[in-house]
Amino acid sequence: MYRTAQTLKQDLTIHFINFDLDDKEGYQHQIVEPHIHIFGKVKYQLFFPTKFQHWLKKISSNNPIFNIHSVFKLENFAFAYLLNKHKISYIFTPHDSYSPESMQKRLFLKRLLLYTTERYILKKASIIHAITRLACKYIRRYTNNHVNTVLNFILEPSLLLKLYPKHDSSKTICFIG
Repeated sequence: MYRTAQTLKQDLTIHFINFDLDDKEGYQHQIVEPHIHIFGKVKYQLFFPTKFQHWLKKISSNNPIFNIHSVFKLENFAFAYLLNKHKISYIFTPHDSYSPESMQKRLFLKRLLLYTTERYILKKASIIHAITRLACKYIRRYTNNHVNTVLNFILEPSLLLKLYPKHDSSKTICFIG
């Protein structure tokens, strides 16, 4: 992902957001591109650090696009809710997590999350991104929204702008993980 960011830095401003620091460590930010933001921990998998919420409100005026790429996590539901609250668009990339093989592991928990929080994330996503045609087929089992297949894990800026024209003036993409 870092090499992709380096390749695209002439065309886009790219931010990586992480929530791995203890609260006592505070907030860290790398100024050079790509921008890397490390905030405190998400409490109880639902409550984001105050500094992150202030940063999100500030960056929302840039009309950014976020990419959520983990599944079956309450943090993603809380994050999608927060983005919708600030009218910020996001791309959801579930990778191969909805494949039958993956769904068999921790089946009860995944089914519970799928029919509650995951449905919300899928429904509210501006773009649903599948990394393979097979992943696209599995994702379609759980949503009526259009699923875009872009191979090789790369979202090309021209495709992104074509799929979501509201962002013609936006050049900011934020990756969560």
